Amino acid sequence: MLALKRELVTAMRTAEGASKILRRCVDMQRSVMHQMLQLEALRTAMDHLTAGRLEHLVVNRTHLTGALTTSNSSLSHVHSELRIARMDARYYYQESKVKIFRVGRQIAIVVDIPLTLKTAGLPMTVYELMTIPLDSPTSKKDFTVLVTDIKAIAYSSDADYFVEFTELHEIPTGSMLNLEETGLVLQQRDTSISCGLMLMQWSLRDIKQRCKYQILTPNVYKLNTKNTYYLK
Repeated sequence: MLALKRELVTAMRTAEGASKILRRCVDMQRSVMHQMLQLEALRTAMDHLTAGRLEHLVVNRTHLTGALTTSNSSLSHVHSELRIARMDARYYYQESKVKIFRVGRQIAIVVDIPLTLKTAGLPMTVYELMTIPLDSPTSKKDFTVLVTDIKAIAYSSDADYFVEFTELHEIPTGSMLNLEETGLVLQQRDTSISCGLMLMQWSLRDIKQRCKYQILTPNVYKLNTKNTYYLK
């Protein structure tokens, strides 16, 4: 501060010195503002880390991608049947959860990385099942409706496995399904005789054999003279 004061006093003696002081003050103000913005960004990033979100400012995309590649390579040597399910950095910034703790004067960041079997790693689409009454093939007065506790099915014609959901809260809201947390099971298409699988494979013969139906005989009431009916 004393050196700066002496510089200011000396520079003020001339017009050229005053211009120099002005430029110096503007540069210092820019530097201070830049440092404040960096500190604010760092504070926000640490808040997000504490809340379980990964931040670009702390772990950039290049470092994250390199770490994923190295981890996947190591995993193939230790557990050759497994691989990292998501290698795209976007997933880890937007969906994955992180935990942080301090090691001496450093911060360690633990990232949840989803793993999957190499034979079951193909993406699947979740289809929600909705049952509706259909005309009975044996009676013009009755209806048939599918009877099942399946609420949705994760399925792909290219995958060897599929997953059935019997509760709505089990259906994943993100792009990953954690089998350990949900208690759900991968079922093999080659050995399963599930009604849900038969529905996805569109085999009418198998659907008739594996699925159950309920026959509905609705009560029909005439509401008015305009041929308006109500089915109950």
